[in-house]
Amino acid sequence: ITIAPGESQFFRVVNATGHRHLVLQADGATLQVVAIDGYAVNTYPGNPPTLDVATYVIPTAGRVEFVLTGSSGGSSELRTLCYNSGPAGDPDPPEILADLRAPKGGASKASSRELPRAAARGPIGAPQDVGLPAVAAERIVRLTEDANGFYINGQYFNPNARPMFTVKTGTVERWTVLNLTQEVHDFHLHQVHLLVQFINGSAVAHPHWTDTFTVPA
Repeated sequence: ITIAPGESQFFRVVNATGHRHLVLQADGATLQVVAIDGYAVNTYPGNPPTLDVATYVIPTAGRVEFVLTGSSGGSSELRTLCYNSGPAGDPDPPEILADLRAPKGGASKASSRELPRAAARGPIGAPQDVGLPAVAAERIVRLTEDANGFYINGQYFNPNARPMFTVKTGTVERWTVLNLTQEVHDFHLHQVHLLVQFINGSAVAHPHWTDTFTVPA
């Protein structure tokens, strides 16, 4: 990937792997995260426009959008670090994902382009800063596994089964997700975004809308 020293570029990254976490890091640079799973981080009231981090973990099916500034040294690596997926989890070793190199003969043609602004506005239909309605229902989701497979509330996946939960459009529910296994699990909802408020009893510093989240072992 060509990026000049001091040049800012906008990245969209999707974790399209089958079963691993990516711990994104650009050598010597800060990732200015502007959107997660399609929603700007400041869509939720009180959040800053960007979350500046040294690393960012993307679970399988997760997406992240960030601004990256080219290294003053002219070259670096975009990599994934080793990830601890739990005592029974699969190994997620470190790997180089891309070489970040300064263009030959001067500045990149992209250096004068204006960065995309869509992420800062948030997508059409994003939650508004008006607060959430009262909780209409509370549910508990238990994740377990054994030698035969994985289970949700004791049930093995059956595509012909009736839905485990039925929810009403426009209502808010509070879900408690319990991972009773010795490995992390990606919690994902198709076409619905969720707001993670607590992890192991500790409040999340910057709650944000997401559709894919890692539940610790």
